[in-house]
Amino acid sequence: MRSSKRLNFIVLDKSRLIELLHPIYKKYNCNEEYSFLENKLIIKFKSSFEQIEIIENNSKVREVLDELEKIGLFPYSVGEPIILKKGKDVRPLIPLAKYLSQVCKNKLILKSKLAEKITYGKTVRLSLGSLKIKEGSYLVYNEKNDFICYSNVKIDKKGIKIIPELDIGWYLRKGG
Repeated sequence: MRSSKRLNFIVLDKSRLIELLHPIYKKYNCNEEYSFLENKLIIKFKSSFEQIEIIENNSKVREVLDELEKIGLFPYSVGEPIILKKGKDVRPLIPLAKYLSQVCKNKLILKSKLAEKITYGKTVRLSLGSLKIKEGSYLVYNEKNDFICYSNVKIDKKGIKIIPELDIGWYLRKGG
């Protein structure tokens, strides 16, 4: 995608991205493993918020970005958007989930009907005995192991509440 309005972008080093990923890894109980960043160019786009993206690192990517800038075109996306940052708030984006699924322990697998409900941004409630989990943040998948959402789990007298924070349906409802 491109814009004629200038968007600032800079290339980040891997250590800076790892600093941003660290709280996300902690939130979802992940092993500190970052092999998915090998041979990736890390780009931070900045406007009213910052978006971090990764793309295969080769000389053509940088060359294309430089050429677009010379002719007055400014891309606002060139790779996989993995982090959104507004001020001090750092949030994972949907494409990051495929990497987190390999290293995180806080994961839930829901039956198709419940997973579908979450894709509409709806909270799902389960009985207390249906899952043995603690309150906290979880990656939610359907029975086919497709990522559904980043969620917050609350437990009360009525049962387990799975509250979607960012679900795959958001892009259709609001983002796209």
